[in-house]
Amino acid sequence: MHEHALAYFTLLLSGEYEETHEGTTVRYEPFSLAFHPPKLVHWDQMGSETTLFAIELADEWQSRIGLHFDTSAWRLELQYGEAVWLAVRLLNQFVDEELDALEADAIVSEMLGIALRLVDRDRPQRAWVNDVKAVLRERFAERLSLESLADRAGIHPASLARGFRLDEGATIGDYVSRLRVQHACRLIRDETMNLADIAGACGFSDQSHLTRVFKSVTGLTPGSFRERRILDTRG
Repeated sequence: MHEHALAYFTLLLSGEYEETHEGTTVRYEPFSLAFHPPKLVHWDQMGSETTLFAIELADEWQSRIGLHFDTSAWRLELQYGEAVWLAVRLLNQFVDEELDALEADAIVSEMLGIALRLVDRDRPQRAWVNDVKAVLRERFAERLSLESLADRAGIHPASLARGFRLDEGATIGDYVSRLRVQHACRLIRDETMNLADIAGACGFSDQSHLTRVFKSVTGLTPGSFRERRILDTRG
């Protein structure tokens, strides 16, 4: 067990990584993000070929934003949401040596805002949202209908669409697109797979569809992402 004096985000790029906090173990897949407030006691384990991108926050972030975390309620993982892609945007700028201090501050502030919402005990959450998200994570490559998800949740499709967006800050369509792009990022490191096959494996209709959505989420085309070898970055 150990703790860090400063708060930090960790983006897993490749390999294996898991950590435990107060008896709860989270196993991360590549392109998953974790956030740790200062002095969070945890234990972690990683494989020999694990690649991480760490974003450590200086002391002034704590006082500037005024975050006071209840670590007993803390959820370590930010595995599937917009914060992952904000971290990837920051990584792209770091790799290109084009990191602008003002933009970096804005990106990290947005990431912290997302993290804070996860521990806001006063924010009500609809009981069916986690169940729907679990289905989407397991079946993102399939053609799911809003009606089938609504039937599972026991509510009207319009209520599901609105409630999901209010709780998650994203539409169901955007949430699924990010899951597909996340899986594509993992498959791109396998250079024996062509982009058309990756598109099919992730649920995109064709390579053009993959390219369009992938660029909208990551800022890069799949081909550029593969060529830049971000997955080999150490940082």
